[in-house]
Amino acid sequence: MTAAADFDAKAFERAFVFRGALGALHSKTKTVFRVWVPTAGAVTLNLFSHGLGRDADERIAMERGPRGTWEVSLRGDLHGVFYTFSATINGIENAGAVDPYAFAVGANGLRGMVVDLSRTNPRAWLRRRKTCRHGAFMKAAGIKSFARNRPFIFGYR
Repeated sequence: MTAAADFDAKAFERAFVFRGALGALHSKTKTVFRVWVPTAGAVTLNLFSHGLGRDADERIAMERGPRGTWEVSLRGDLHGVFYTFSATINGIENAGAVDPYAFAVGANGLRGMVVDLSRTNPRAWLRRRKTCRHGAFMKAAGIKSFARNRPFIFGYR
C-alpha cells in the first residue's frame, strides 16, 4: 500500500480525522498549541522572540493527543510570541514548519505568531464606517489575470 493510499483508507479516516480547534489557542492566562501530525513519532514546539532569524529561544516537547493531534499548554499571556512546530517522522526531525492555522505570522510567513485579536484593531475600528464614500472599486485579480498581461482595472461607480 502506498502512502497516498494509506491516507485515503477508511481506517485512517476513522482513526485520525480531527474536528476540533487547531493552532495557537490564546487566552490571557494560557495558550494551548495544538497541531495535527498523525504520522509523527514526536512533535516539538519552538518558541521565538522575533519573527525572523535567530535560533529558538525555547523548545518544548508536545504530548500526543486524540486522533493524531499533538498539544501543549503554556501558562501566561503569550501575545506576540512567535512559534513553529518540528515533527519527527520515521526518525527524522524536520527543521520547523509554520502553523497552517496561525492567525498571524512573522516576516515572510516563516513563523506563526500568538495573537490576541482584540488587541490588534486600531482605536475606534469597530465604530468606523466600512464603505468607500467615493464609490471607488477594484476588480478582483488573481495570478491568471497578471499572467495574461492584461491591464488591471480600477474605476469608479
